Amino acid sequence: AIPVLGGICHEDNGPTQFLDNQRYCASSVLPPQAGNTYGPKNLFWGPEGAAWCEGVAGNGEGETIRIETEPAVTAYAVVIRNGYQKSVSAFSNNGRAKIVEIEASARVEHFTLRDLSGEQRLEFRNPVTTDTVTVRIVSVYPGIRYADTCLSGLWLDLEGY
Repeated sequence: AIPVLGGICHEDNGPTQFLDNQRYCASSVLPPQAGNTYGPKNLFWGPEGAAWCEGVAGNGEGETIRIETEPAVTAYAVVIRNGYQKSVSAFSNNGRAKIVEIEASARVEHFTLRDLSGEQRLEFRNPVTTDTVTVRIVSVYPGIRYADTCLSGLWLDLEGY
């Protein structure tokens, strides 16, 4: 997919108690393969076993996911399901994020992820009120077979527990 200005985006207009809508924009997306798609929609609204996978040459260092919310929200943490969690082999065959940089309201924090499936909660030093959170892959755990780095889930913790 050719990135459009601002990335390849998916908008979720399903209102919640916190949000009127949110957009997920990826800096790149792996083209569809074997009936699977890898777009940013998979980070919060994809089928079970789906993932976002970056689509650039190399391991994906520097690739980003931007979460935009309407209205601005107070976020306590970012929750990540690291890697392609469809199966044990999909997890080990594809890259996983090792260090991520999270930018929100002109604040930048770095987090080291464990090389494990399941959810990991990356708590901000102080809650941040913002309408844009950008998660950048700084380094990766390389996949055994593929250079693609994938995430199976990514969302903001707006409740603080």
